[in-house]
Amino acid sequence: MVTATGLKVLICEDEYLLASDLSHQLRAMGAEVLDLKPRLRDLVDLLKRPDFAANAAVVDIKLFDQTSFSLVRSLKKLGVALAFCSGYSRRDVPNDLTSVPFFTKPADTGEIVSALRIS
Repeated sequence: MVTATGLKVLICEDEYLLASDLSHQLRAMGAEVLDLKPRLRDLVDLLKRPDFAANAAVVDIKLFDQTSFSLVRSLKKLGVALAFCSGYSRRDVPNDLTSVPFFTKPADTGEIVSALRIS
C-alpha cells in the first residue's frame, strides 16, 4: 500500500468537491494537507510567505482566474514535488513542464502519491 507520510501537500484545484475528496484521501494515506487553493493569486501570495512549507503540490491546469503554469514553474524552483491533475490534456502543457507527472481527473490518489515521491 502506498503511503503519503512525510508529504506536506498543497492542493491547487478550483473544483471544491474534487479538492476536498483529494484532501481526505491524502490525509488518510498519511499526508499533511497544508491548504486547498482555487485561485492563482492566492497561491502566489502563499509562496511569498516565509512559513511556506509545502514539499509537494497537486495542481490543476486551469484555476478560477487563469492557468497554473507560472505557479508550477515557481514551485519547481522551490524544489516542490509536483503533479498535474486536470480535465485538460497533456498536450495543453508547455514543453518546459512536460516532465511534471500528469493525471486525468478523476485520478487514483495512490498513483499521484507515487509520482510525488519520485519527483
